Amino acid sequence: MANTIRIKRRANGGGAGAPTTLENAELAFNEQTNILYYGTGTGGAGGSATSIIPIAGNGAFVDTSTNQTVGGTKTFSNTIAGSVTGNAGTATALATGRTIAITGDLAYTSGSFDGTANVTGTGTLATVNSNVGTHTKITINAKGLATAGSQASLSDLAVPTAAFSFNSQNLTNLADPVNAQDAATKQYVDSTAQGLDTKASCVVATTANIATLSGLLTVDGVTVAAGDRVLVKNQTTQSANGIYVASATAWARSSDMDAWAEFPSAYTFIEQGTTQADTGWVCTVNQGGTLGTTNVTWAQFSGAGTYSAGTGLTLTGTVFSISNTAVTAGSYGAASQTLSATVNARGQLTALSAQAIAIANTQVSGLGTMSTQNAASVAITGGSITNLTTFDGITIDGGTF
Repeated sequence: MANTIRIKRRANGGGAGAPTTLENAELAFNEQTNILYYGTGTGGAGGSATSIIPIAGNGAFVDTSTNQTVGGTKTFSNTIAGSVTGNAGTATALATGRTIAITGDLAYTSGSFDGTANVTGTGTLATVNSNVGTHTKITINAKGLATAGSQASLSDLAVPTAAFSFNSQNLTNLADPVNAQDAATKQYVDSTAQGLDTKASCVVATTANIATLSGLLTVDGVTVAAGDRVLVKNQTTQSANGIYVASATAWARSSDMDAWAEFPSAYTFIEQGTTQADTGWVCTVNQGGTLGTTNVTWAQFSGAGTYSAGTGLTLTGTVFSISNTAVTAGSYGAASQTLSATVNARGQLTALSAQAIAIANTQVSGLGTMSTQNAASVAITGGSITNLTTFDGITIDGGTF
């Protein structure tokens, strides 16, 4: 049952006017005139009001939806929004409504107005450039409008006539030098200083002999795709070692290592693989060999740091994880349950369960003498009821006048 609070009221047809008496802070509503009254004036609860004043209702106050006649002079401190009929206090409306129009590079046409309110609108600039966006190269017309936009390139800049500073920034994505005056990349300089002939990286590297270098095989945990570069370094017939291009049919040596002169001091980097990822390898053969006859050997030149998982940890690739125990993820326990847990020497939960508990009212202090009540017509003879959040099935009726 819903709770009900009914204030003092007079039904429609019972006559206009306020009640003759009200208690202090008591409310009464007259449905005949739609006026809400309030008893005030004594300054304390429980006494008769000295004044009964209207405080609400569209019978005494302006509402927001119905047509009403408001008497007397009214002064408004802020702008009135909406339709107002009649003449303003200091000016009259235009007899004929007008609009304002602006043409040219700025287009605007106002709505019709008669002078009783300000006109506000948004102008639209003419479209002189459809290439909208952020650009580093723009064209400006005589009116200051951007008529074209594009991205500037180095070819748009004038040839430097003095030394140019990069402000301690790197010049990236350079090709390796070809001509005597070309800029050199760090990779080219490093390989030259180390005596290495750097090759393009390989996707994977072998870890054991491959009987037939053909088809899209799985190498070091990675299934190669057609066109992938593969470092073959563990063949039983060592003269077959080298860099190959994988294929659905027979593999072929890569174009940068298909002649013996390209083998001595050749260096390549491995991108993927369970054990060979992020390692670098150098070919240790000398000039003067014969491709397909002379043994080809490779030695590891660089590699990622090695790690080992300690007690309670699991290492997968370069990622450490906490080893799982017998406890599964989930929620345990409730208001009527307690937990039983087993913890190992590393502070991990190895066993976890919930057990039900029962607590009698007599075991909880502070409940007083009425800890539970499931009877009807319970009388409270003293004190007060505090901290309630809901009433159930209660009607409070203020009567009629």
